[in-house]
Amino acid sequence: MRGGNAMGGTFKPWIGRPVVMQLGLGRIKLSVRGTFLEDRDETLLVRPEAGSDVEIPKTKVLAIEEARGSTKPMITFL
Repeated sequence: MRGGNAMGGTFKPWIGRPVVMQLGLGRIKLSVRGTFLEDRDETLLVRPEAGSDVEIPKTKVLAIEEARGSTKPMITFL
């Protein structure tokens, strides 16, 4: 799923599933691996594999995909 300003229930099918979310933060692309917990009005609640639950603004989401295999950190500097 590719997004940004997702409307309606676009994120609902991902709730409770392990995902990798690709985020755009300025010139940095950051992939967050964790469990998708909740679709809120302006944000998404995700529980990363390490650390506390985080709220991610929907406008920062570039893509979401099912988590598989590798658990190495994925940070790309453009």
